[in-house]
Amino acid sequence: MNQPFCMIIGGSHTAAIRFARNNESIKNLNLEFHIPIYGANSFSGSLMMKNRIGISVLNPIIDTEIKKHKKKAQGRTIWLVSNFFGNHANRISLINTPHSFDFYHPELIGNSFEEKVPFIPYLLVKDVLSENLKPLEEFFLELKKKGMDNLIHIEGPPPIEDEDHIYSSLLGEQKKLALSKVDNSRKSEFIFKINPFKIRMKLWLLQSEITREICEKNGVIYLLPPSSTFNENGGLKKEAWRDSVHANAWYGLRVLQQINQEILRREIS
Repeated sequence: MNQPFCMIIGGSHTAAIRFARNNESIKNLNLEFHIPIYGANSFSGSLMMKNRIGISVLNPIIDTEIKKHKKKAQGRTIWLVSNFFGNHANRISLINTPHSFDFYHPELIGNSFEEKVPFIPYLLVKDVLSENLKPLEEFFLELKKKGMDNLIHIEGPPPIEDEDHIYSSLLGEQKKLALSKVDNSRKSEFIFKINPFKIRMKLWLLQSEITREICEKNGVIYLLPPSSTFNENGGLKKEAWRDSVHANAWYGLRVLQQINQEILRREIS
């Protein structure tokens, strides 16, 4: 059997997988993998864009990389792994702003609620988040049209439980995003506070649920992060932390091993 050829593309969480490339354990993988797109450093714009006559098309950066890697694969089947849209829950729930809220999630029965923020129905929150994730479905449909049938999507890492760690490693764009949600008259008095873990966990679970539904509907293999990267409360294990939301090479290595196992299992069967 030829060595499987894998192209991994995604947002900022994909950097953790790139960091893992220097680990000696990579030599034990039966996978030839390439990571040409890994967040803002290598990718700009949205997944889908409008052409001159208003038709949605694949971002030309992604389209170019797919064509380039088809040549590199030399006739082998290409497995494309998506790691996009892993930060949507963080954008909504990481920092406590005047727009913070709480909701009931069916997987967290008995979970208490924040009394100082508005309570929003679960289905309404799901509808809004689903609308935000629509480009991912359009992306998968376009890839299928281009003959990319072997598609995997891996979810972004779960939230970090430790609020002190998050606060001390907040990224500039996260602060800028939080400030954009505050009235100009209140910006000078706004203090960055991290939302409780339970709220952030609910949004991550909901994001995972919607993404899984999109994948199942469109024939895309959906993977949660490896179980070894979760702590006992469902958050990201400390060994995997990098900054406020992103994971490190330890995490990236385990994701690569998971991708390798999934592809080999399917190639053999």
